[in-house]
Amino acid sequence: MGKFDWILEDAKKYFDEGMDWVSFHNRYFSKGSEFLPKNRREREEYLNSEVFNMVQDMAYELEKQQPPITEVEGKITLRLPRALHFALIKEADREGVSLNQLALSKLAISLNSANKIS
Repeated sequence: MGKFDWILEDAKKYFDEGMDWVSFHNRYFSKGSEFLPKNRREREEYLNSEVFNMVQDMAYELEKQQPPITEVEGKITLRLPRALHFALIKEADREGVSLNQLALSKLAISLNSANKIS
C-alpha cells in the first residue's frame, strides 16, 4: 500500500456516494484539510503523486455532474491546468492564505489596475 493510498480510499468512498463537488474539493484540497500533509516536503510529494491526480480527477468529474448555476451566487469555478493549480497552491502556502483568498486578492488587484487605466 502506498503512502497516500488512505487519501484515495477516502476520496473514492465520497465520490461513489456522490458528494457535491464543492464539499469534495474543500475536503481534499482546502488549506488546513486533514488530507493535505502539513510539512512542505510531504505536501510537495503528495501534490506530485498519482493519488493527488486521481483525487483531483474525481473532483473534476463531480464538478461536471453538477447542475448548471442559473443565478449569480458569488461563486465561480475555474478549470486550471494542473501546473497552474499547483503553482497557485504553493503561492498561497508561502503567503499563509487559502487558495480562495489568494485568488480573490489577485482578481481584486487586476480589476483595480484595469479600472485605473480606463
